[in-house]
Amino acid sequence: MTALPIWNPKMLKSLRLPFGLVLSLLVLFAARPLTAQTWPVPFGATGYDLSTYFTLAPSGGVPNSNLSPTALAFDAQGRLYVLTIDGKIRVLEDLDLDGTAETQTLFFDGSSTFTFPSDGLAFAQGAFYVAHRGAIAKIVDANADLIPDSVTNIVTGLPNGLHQNNGFAFDDLGWMYFGLGSTTDNGAQIHPWSATIMRCDLNGQNLTVHATGVRNAYDLAFKPGFGLVATENAWNAVFTDPSFDEINLIANGANYGFPVQTGPAPQGSGITSPIATLPAHSAPCGVDFDSAGAFPGFENDMFVAFVAAGAGAVARVSAFQHPVTGAWHATYVPVAQNFTGAIDCKFAPDGALVIADFNVQ
Repeated sequence: MTALPIWNPKMLKSLRLPFGLVLSLLVLFAARPLTAQTWPVPFGATGYDLSTYFTLAPSGGVPNSNLSPTALAFDAQGRLYVLTIDGKIRVLEDLDLDGTAETQTLFFDGSSTFTFPSDGLAFAQGAFYVAHRGAIAKIVDANADLIPDSVTNIVTGLPNGLHQNNGFAFDDLGWMYFGLGSTTDNGAQIHPWSATIMRCDLNGQNLTVHATGVRNAYDLAFKPGFGLVATENAWNAVFTDPSFDEINLIANGANYGFPVQTGPAPQGSGITSPIATLPAHSAPCGVDFDSAGAFPGFENDMFVAFVAAGAGAVARVSAFQHPVTGAWHATYVPVAQNFTGAIDCKFAPDGALVIADFNVQ
């Protein structure tokens, strides 16, 4: 698709995020209701320390749902970038190294250039990639001075409806992958790209369907030697008993079941089973691997944020494939809980886990 420049100035203007904690909590407070509420206090599971890294308080204390964080990313210098639903990207810094960010810098204001909502952010090979409804933007800041050199829509015209294009992952061959959600809750999709995992190069070219039958993959993560994983939110209406949310190990050309079924696939169905089945409507969203091995555990453990209030946790998911049958088995345990909307989690360069809560005031 043709690259579409949407911004090209030098018009904004601050660096690193060292944590001293085993587990750091990033809570960007954004209340969706317009009345004051008392929110539960998140806490770490046994063996994990949890603290507030930053609070994005609304101006004058008035709740503002546009402040809801949707995605996190780190740049090559280890600085933390936070995307909010209105398309703004902020950089948070802990300059005195006390474990709390004192400084926020507006890196880019996409509220008038991105199509609402914005819900995916990633950094790869010197550029940021932003998912906004129906499109993907590439932001280049060549000298890392926190002043973007260019912002360009590199993919446009993506189908959207109930869901849209979401978070990204990048493999070791230079491909970018992203989830493209279904346009409806269930049923056959009109557009062949809906309910898929898509693949393209880092300039948005060579766009193709990589895998199908994935209703709404909010986020993806790639680990060399293990592969590409995607969280999947199953349908809202219940057509199967039991129904499951899922984590899928994504393979080129595979079909993961939507809109036919959720959970383990019948043998011979042509559907690829998930590597982990999760409670229905727990809404797994952000996912990351502990690539630095900061949290002792199994080699390929995934850390998953569950945005549903009833789930309210970030969990460690361990998946194992039987060496003879090839069947996958998984367990999950919370590492932090009592959130109202844990929507993303990403590991900092020092190994701390940063969590964004979509709903907290």
